Amino acid sequence: MREKEKKRRIAIDKIKEKENKVPQDKSVAEQIEGAFEGLADGVKEGINKKTMAYDKKIRDLIKDNPTNPLLEPAKEDFKRWTKKDWHEDFDINK
Repeated sequence: MREKEKKRRIAIDKIKEKENKVPQDKSVAEQIEGAFEGLADGVKEGINKKTMAYDKKIRDLIKDNPTNPLLEPAKEDFKRWTKKDWHEDFDINK
């Protein structure tokens, strides 16, 4: 697990320990965990949309003109965003 995930788990475990002493309908830890999961899903969706937009931009530039001078800067932007080089076989679902 990444460091942030470990810290989040520790915080949730501490809250659960405290809640075991006081019964509640829905535990605070479960509410916090649900909030984190919702946030993570939203962030992942945003990252995927931006990555797909970069991919579409590159593919459109290639389709219009494979020697387009804007192609290399677009690929550099893609690499800055994803930390990977763009290639024609790129598929976000892989």
